[in-house]
Amino acid sequence: MKTVTFECETVTPMFLAGADGRTPELRPPSIKGLMRFWWRAMNGHLPLGELKREESEIFGASDEKIGRSKFNIRVNEQPTSEDIIESLWEEIPYEKRISKTGKEYKIPEEEYAGTSYLLYSTHMLNDRPYIRSNTPFSVEISSGDDNILREVVHSFAFLTFFGALGTRNRRGAGSFAVKDLIHNGGNNYRKLFYTSEIQSKDQLKNHIESELKPLLGNTGNRSYSTLKSSKICILDSENNWKDALESIGRPFLDFREKNQKRISDTPNFGFPILHNHPKSHPERLMGAGPESPKKNSKGNVVDFIERRASPLVFKVIKTNKDNYFSVIICLNGELTQFGYKIMDKKGGNIKAPGEGIITEFLNTIHDRLEVTL
Repeated sequence: MKTVTFECETVTPMFLAGADGRTPELRPPSIKGLMRFWWRAMNGHLPLGELKREESEIFGASDEKIGRSKFNIRVNEQPTSEDIIESLWEEIPYEKRISKTGKEYKIPEEEYAGTSYLLYSTHMLNDRPYIRSNTPFSVEISSGDDNILREVVHSFAFLTFFGALGTRNRRGAGSFAVKDLIHNGGNNYRKLFYTSEIQSKDQLKNHIESELKPLLGNTGNRSYSTLKSSKICILDSENNWKDALESIGRPFLDFREKNQKRISDTPNFGFPILHNHPKSHPERLMGAGPESPKKNSKGNVVDFIERRASPLVFKVIKTNKDNYFSVIICLNGELTQFGYKIMDKKGGNIKAPGEGIITEFLNTIHDRLEVTL
């Protein structure tokens, strides 16, 4: 049995709960599930049937003929009580306000309004405890098959550089870094994860192009989110996670507020989106439906799709103690299935999906360095 142990640390607040749904805990099934997503994204060159077969061979399936996954994963170190913070308001400066009904509430100070916007559900809706930044943890992956081990280590690499763990993992929360790794034979994967000498966004770009890009195939299947032909935008480094996340969050907040009335365009950032402008039109739940929608007795579109994860992933990559790079990953892939268009649940405001509004947003991010995978 070959084993690779990753010595990691959290970079941004990690909202990852255990069995009770609230107490922060790093759980192998959660990590494995996200590794499965990134394995699928890195293998977009495979036909869909072959992709599913290979994925099941590695990660397991409910089919008894296939059985459980061909590798083991365990978390060797859990956060202690000192690593847990009860509310994000302990780290984000805020002002107290009083509503018209006399209820007290909090709003973030302008300095970190963008960061608060990206992580809004973790503190603006319900306060959630989380694992603080710079918390060490260890993940051990083992397999008796060298090829399987190589595949899952590569998927863990993409999870490390482009993904994250827990709630709001596409909006900057749950980023982590690999500080060291230990392996008991076989391939030496250290170079793939080694970033301590990266000081600039040009050096980070070179690492992505030399170490990560070669792991992808030559083509990408756009029927689902894939890494091949995806666009990576790297911003200048900051010296802490809040400033790094704010450098993405503030432009995103400003852009969304400026364009909130473009109700048929904003679903390109992911949906559902609930639009409610009482003075101009009633509440509209935006999603996707068939090009010629049929409606049920309640007037709602049949086969309406309410959920599609955002193709944009906001990430903070920490290369060493002084460099926190904010990164935007624009995943390649169709927003909706063939024959479906953006629309509201009643079949109005129909529009074909397009990446125009995403490009508009990216163009507001100045001094970005782009990499195409």
